Amino acid sequence: MAKGKKRIEWVDAAKGLGMMCVAASHGMKYEHWGRNLFFSFHMPLFFFLSGYTFRPAESLKDVWQKTKRDFKGLMVPYFLAAAIAVAIQFVTSHSYTWETMKGLLIHQGWGLFWGSGIEINNWQYPPIGMIWFLISLFTAKLIINICHVWLKDTKYEGAFYAVIALMGIIVSKYRLLPFNLDVSMVCVFMVYLGMLYKQNEAIVEKHHALVLIGSLLVWTYMLDKGIHIEVSGRTYPGMFLSILEAAAGSYVFISLCRAITDGFAPLRKFLVMIGQETILILVVHYEDFCVMDRMGMDYGLKMTVFRFCLVMSVSMVLILLKKLFQKVLKR
Repeated sequence: MAKGKKRIEWVDAAKGLGMMCVAASHGMKYEHWGRNLFFSFHMPLFFFLSGYTFRPAESLKDVWQKTKRDFKGLMVPYFLAAAIAVAIQFVTSHSYTWETMKGLLIHQGWGLFWGSGIEINNWQYPPIGMIWFLISLFTAKLIINICHVWLKDTKYEGAFYAVIALMGIIVSKYRLLPFNLDVSMVCVFMVYLGMLYKQNEAIVEKHHALVLIGSLLVWTYMLDKGIHIEVSGRTYPGMFLSILEAAAGSYVFISLCRAITDGFAPLRKFLVMIGQETILILVVHYEDFCVMDRMGMDYGLKMTVFRFCLVMSVSMVLILLKKLFQKVLKR
């Protein structure tokens, strides 16, 4: 959101509760119903919300300005998180040699280059982990900025983004692209759906009850049929059907968050605070994988609870320290 504009509370609340879902789901076993439930919408949710608050570039100069701002907000944390992970892995390796550090740097460097969330069996490229979201959001917004300048006078912009997403889905079946670009192409359409929701918000809200019931039915039906998107794993069952399911699940989740911001002040304030620091929490969550790997804990309820409590407690301490530091600077 542009500097100086008032933040939207329900958007921050949705980001906050969504990030809590991310932290909880990563400790669950694969194909666990709770994991499938969260994965069916939680990462697409952040792309939809980014689209809702996104204002595409209107000129090439604007593209450059927005790209610089997005690089600072998304790519700097991307590289910083990777650097912290290397430091943690080196310290906990108990092998303090240049060869150990060199191996970690090479592995993480290739991970940054490919930007893949998980290791794909068909290609032995080192994954970078959950910070794939940062590079994919950066490249998705860059693609939209460039395309909007080129296509803004046409009525086929949405169809063009759908074609880009289709190409990303097809390409991902055969190979990975550097910088997670094949995934970013799919995320372009998710960001666009958020933009489309913003443009037609008055119409959607006029028929909110009908849209909510329809979204709930679509979401639950597809979950019952085993259809759930996993963006980082390049799993798109039914292709655009999985994106439709993610959009439906996101709308239900957003409706819940809007109800919270309207009626539960203490919870609203907490979620808004969390939602304003989602990148910080994502980085903390990324680093906790280094700790979990050393502890050898199995995925399950114990892992889920421990990881969630660890991530949220460390994040809250850092958020409070950040706020304290900002107050000191203002004085």
